[in-house]
Amino acid sequence: MGVFFTYRRIDTRRVVGEVLDLKKPITNVVNQVLGDTWIQSRDITFKSYTSYRRVHEVLSAIIDEALRGGSLETIQTGLARALILIKYQNAREQLSDKIAELLSILIIEISQRLNRSDIKQLLERVRIFLDALVTLAYIKAP
Repeated sequence: MGVFFTYRRIDTRRVVGEVLDLKKPITNVVNQVLGDTWIQSRDITFKSYTSYRRVHEVLSAIIDEALRGGSLETIQTGLARALILIKYQNAREQLSDKIAELLSILIIEISQRLNRSDIKQLLERVRIFLDALVTLAYIKAP
């Protein structure tokens, strides 16, 4: 059983905690996301690769802007728009409830930490995690 799982279900809050924990290697998270448990999980589904890629592109652009030193207001606005897109894609059943929940929690956590001195390190970890998810979407999508 992996770090994130109880009875083969994915604990989204624990996953977000692992992503944002600077003391743990991000490779641990990537290995979990791309491991058999996530690949075989019925909780993690993508109707199509494109459905997640759209969310990935929006979130990645916001994170890249933040890493380049974009304004706090622009980043907060972008995160709010990304949250709306995630809810929309979930309502259309393009993203599973677990993926929508995971990304929503991650966005809320990021938005609450934007003033921290270690925000660039956190955002780099989140970007890597999002890239792992897009790879998982490619593997799992029909």
